[in-house]
Amino acid sequence: MGFIQILVGTAKDAINSTFGDQYLDFLVPPDGLSDTAVVFPAVKQATNAGRGQNTRGSENIITNGSVIVVPEGYGLLTFQDGAVTGLVAEPGAYRWDSEDQNSKSVFSGGGLLSPTVTTSWERFKFGGRPGSQQLALFVNLKEIPNNKFGTQSPIYWDDAYLNAQAGAITRGTYVLKIVDPILFVKNLLPATYLTAGAQVFDLQDDNAVAEQLFSEVVGSLAGAFSRYVNDDDKGHRITKIQSDSVG
Repeated sequence: MGFIQILVGTAKDAINSTFGDQYLDFLVPPDGLSDTAVVFPAVKQATNAGRGQNTRGSENIITNGSVIVVPEGYGLLTFQDGAVTGLVAEPGAYRWDSEDQNSKSVFSGGGLLSPTVTTSWERFKFGGRPGSQQLALFVNLKEIPNNKFGTQSPIYWDDAYLNAQAGAITRGTYVLKIVDPILFVKNLLPATYLTAGAQVFDLQDDNAVAEQLFSEVVGSLAGAFSRYVNDDDKGHRITKIQSDSVG
């Protein structure tokens, strides 16, 4: 059981136009997503006089014959009973088929994802039951910008130039990119987002994952500052860090 690729790598609008003439409905990412949305349920794109329109409900449930459009910059994961049954990271259109022996469970994107994704698939894959319903969730594989961080108290490091311990309060943003969607979903995403009709998982929302990522970013700063100022090539000057980050 798995996917049959029926259209390769076309832009989302062009795919929508193509399928509007062939299928009553197919599944796509929802409209109106923020740049910081990470995981979200597929929604049905119903055709109305040749024009597509997103519908709502538990539409991220797919069955045999369902067609799913995967635009550039997104990955698709399918689940049964919370276990991963499929991964698509190549743009195109796919038909879910539980019986065709030529169907594939993994389209890994030809180098788009981390090499670890193969290991993650082997670790978490689940064959599923033919004819059963599957959950379809999209994962944002683009760079996710403007994730803010800051510290209320100073971060300290051993400064070779000053020959003393130095400290600074930090403010900034970081960019996040998911390179192993299976590992992200299995290790970080709360189970409430792996359900029919689940809410969009967004890093800007108040949730445990965003807090964990924030803590890990802030926690890595002290070590990073210490390595920077103790690097002979940097002249042991923390004042150069801003120009180095720009350059």
